[in-house]
Amino acid sequence: MVHENVIDELNSIMLNIPSNATLIEKIRYVYMKVGEVFSYDYYYLENQDTYKVRFEDDYIDRYITCREVSQVLALMLNNIDRDNIKCEVINRSKMFIRGDDENSHLANLVTLSSGEKYILDLTLDLHLIQSGCKTMEFGYTTMSGDEDIISLRECEEMDRKLGLIRNEGYRDSIINELSNKVNQIDFSEMSFEEAMFTKIHYLNSVMVGFRGLHEGKNYIKMLLSRIVRCNYREFNLRGKDNQMITCYLLSNNFGDEAWYLYDINSGLVRTTPENIFSMLNNGWNTKSVSLDDVLENSMTR
Repeated sequence: MVHENVIDELNSIMLNIPSNATLIEKIRYVYMKVGEVFSYDYYYLENQDTYKVRFEDDYIDRYITCREVSQVLALMLNNIDRDNIKCEVINRSKMFIRGDDENSHLANLVTLSSGEKYILDLTLDLHLIQSGCKTMEFGYTTMSGDEDIISLRECEEMDRKLGLIRNEGYRDSIINELSNKVNQIDFSEMSFEEAMFTKIHYLNSVMVGFRGLHEGKNYIKMLLSRIVRCNYREFNLRGKDNQMITCYLLSNNFGDEAWYLYDINSGLVRTTPENIFSMLNNGWNTKSVSLDDVLENSMTR
């Protein structure tokens, strides 16, 4: 896996915080800009001994976990205005992604001098920020009910003021328009595979590039639910050079199937169970214990 030191990018963010912004706008600016920098480390469980953040060496890796995301964000937010902003790392155990144990997921709690408290969970928003969609974890949820809420409308107002919205608006509006368009298509004369091919064509039209597989997969999950609307399973395949590709099995309740591959450069590409089986016999491997059985069932249909 390639390692990249992003310390200069983070320093640039701090040096370019708008001076005429309010406290919460400055926090929003840093949150959004940092969200463009990091990717979740998909290889974490195999590299737990790798120190991804070494402040003493001015080294911060681009590919990190929720622990490092929260630590770095806390450091940066606390340096905006130490008298009026206090940011700490908190455990959101019910929102588990991956962590040091199966019950931990770390995020941030920001307390302003005015007494307002907000939960920020940047790790969960990475794919939304990097795709230009609305964030869902910037002060929009609570744990105890004592935290304050920042509405999506308020976030949009801040993003427009700070110049953080790309083009004319969030990508959500484009996705919603596409979803409505797909819903108006008559698929009754198509086979399941033909219908999926058409829907995936539309899905790929709103795909964006991601540095990390995790963000790409989260974005695809969102598009599958909004545009394709079918059952699906995913399986990760890894090559000899540690390249990761995700295989998607799309299906309906009648046993019909369609297979697709995704990598961060190509979007979703149609494939077959025979092709996946061939990959597994030519240097690719998977940790999914069920993939072999799924492939065998599909190839014997």
